Amino acid sequence: MTPFDREWSPKALGEKLCVQERYAPDAETREAIAHLLRILERHRPTGSNGKHGNLHTPTCGCDD
Repeated sequence: MTPFDREWSPKALGEKLCVQERYAPDAETREAIAHLLRILERHRPTGSNGKHGNLHTPTCGCDD
């Protein structure tokens, strides 16, 4: 089984992108990663405390 065989997770992808943003070689790449993180935030929003809580969307990946 490869990572691509599983259903995608906005949380896991966002966490990985945050790490990659730190090591991005230039500002253009960091901005592209930040743009992707903003898109993921629409799928899995977080509150002012940084927690997802009950802010569920159809694509947040939580079990209902």
